[in-house]
Amino acid sequence: MRGLNGWAGGMVLLISMLLPWHRAVGDERIGMVLGQAMLAIEGMGADPRVGLDGLERAAAAGDGLAALNLAVAYQTGVGIPRDSRRAFHWLQNITTGASVARLTPELVAWVRLKTGLAYLGGDGVEVDRRQARRWLLKAAVLESAYAEYMLGRMDEEGTDRVAARNWYRRSAARGFVPAQEALKRLDGL
Repeated sequence: MRGLNGWAGGMVLLISMLLPWHRAVGDERIGMVLGQAMLAIEGMGADPRVGLDGLERAAAAGDGLAALNLAVAYQTGVGIPRDSRRAFHWLQNITTGASVARLTPELVAWVRLKTGLAYLGGDGVEVDRRQARRWLLKAAVLESAYAEYMLGRMDEEGTDRVAARNWYRRSAARGFVPAQEALKRLDGL
């Protein structure tokens, strides 16, 4: 534990030395890295507001990874109080901006999936099944097995068992166990 505290203390010192330089230079990529580091060591005496400031500056400048980190931090409450509205705000920031360009297809699919699930469950936004379906379809295009499964559930709840079965099959083919179980249930096995 002593080594970890020493490491954290060193990180706090390094970050405190880099922050004034970052603010003077204005390189938002550095802000994202510093923000992530400050949130990571928040439990070891660092001030999470400093980390949030760095991430928010980078995200506002169009850094999709920074916006993604903010969305996850607010959604999970890691390092900061949980705030589903702010989490949704940063998901929307990614989906509506050019910041998505730096994300891998898997991360883009995850952002689209989380946006669809937020609309479906009213997590940080009003329930809107039409928007939920729209974003889940966008995630499914990127081969998100979970999105395909959720589209199957929506179709099954809407009594379109044929469409539900098709979505479940696609998801099950990717190895998604809940979809495999849903297919068995629909087939009466």
